[in-house]
Amino acid sequence: MEGHVTSNMTTIRMQNIPLDTHKRQLLRKCLNMNFPNWMTSDNLVQVFLGFSQEVVLSSSLELSPDNSKTMTGTITLRNMSEVQKLLEVDEFSLSEGNAFPVESTRRVAIDTHFHGLTVIAGGDDSKLDIIAIHGLNGHAFNSWTVDDGVMWLRDLLPAQVPDARVLLYGYNANVIEDASRSRIQEHARLFIKFLQGLAEIQKRRVIFICHSLGGLVLKQALVFIRNEKVYSTLRDVALGVIFLGTPHGGSAHADIAQDITRISFRANANQLLSDIQKDSPSLMDLAHSFKEFHSELKIASFCEQLSMKLPGPFSTDLGLVVDQRSATIADEQPIPVNCDHVTIAKYANASDVVFQLVVSEVKRMAMGIVTSMPL
Repeated sequence: MEGHVTSNMTTIRMQNIPLDTHKRQLLRKCLNMNFPNWMTSDNLVQVFLGFSQEVVLSSSLELSPDNSKTMTGTITLRNMSEVQKLLEVDEFSLSEGNAFPVESTRRVAIDTHFHGLTVIAGGDDSKLDIIAIHGLNGHAFNSWTVDDGVMWLRDLLPAQVPDARVLLYGYNANVIEDASRSRIQEHARLFIKFLQGLAEIQKRRVIFICHSLGGLVLKQALVFIRNEKVYSTLRDVALGVIFLGTPHGGSAHADIAQDITRISFRANANQLLSDIQKDSPSLMDLAHSFKEFHSELKIASFCEQLSMKLPGPFSTDLGLVVDQRSATIADEQPIPVNCDHVTIAKYANASDVVFQLVVSEVKRMAMGIVTSMPL
């Protein structure tokens, strides 16, 4: 199974879950698959009050984005040898074994790649959608997650904007292993397909939070939506965009392709890397097209102020991957933050200064649509 596993934890996505399923039951099923000797009805309390806290770091269970008859769940597990058993299957039945009380033969699909849209917070009655799009060589879940397992879009943001539904968008932006040959244009059109699926069910305005390449994919998608009649139903969907280290003009320190190659030592050359080199023709064309209507959107651009360093014993200072000039659109005032290109999208707690700044921008953009927001 295709996956993305960090050294300390694994987050899996479960889809096609029946509506009558409770999070407690789903967690119990997952733990039963990995620790069958612990899971009996007699020691349920012991498991959930004791052992499960050592294994399960966090979880979510929400209505699926494109099907109100099923739910989608996420569960972040501490990496123990037993947990890897769960990654050996692509699906399971909720009726397997006697530890799961729901009567169902539905097959629940499991993956760790998170491609497509995943709802991680909020219900069907939400007034606003927030969609996060990861960047180059990123992952829909882990690109927003700190080392101790806190995923701020799931674990911190919902409390600040309770009337919003939060979704992740995942796509293959790899340039190292399993590299995609898609260009920005192809990624953008695929994203539009998922956006159309959302719009057909319930029309909501959307605030997009984009890291790095994710901002370019979104810009290209919005240009297509603006210029092509086939996408006319989506023209009023976008309410605002928060760009986090998006290289509108490429990398000012060195082109992104060279940075990624130095980090990985084995990156494959592909068209996507060429598209996002500094001052590439495709980036310049995209910037010009987006400039024609970007004033109609609420925009906030965050730019990194810390150099990116190569990990390992021979640490090398790469400088700023995306400098302030490249991270800024036209004459807009950027928001400089004390982060590097990776940590600009990861926040450990609600007191994190950058998290608070991002939340402030979300609330500014949502004003008039979402009313119940804590100060």
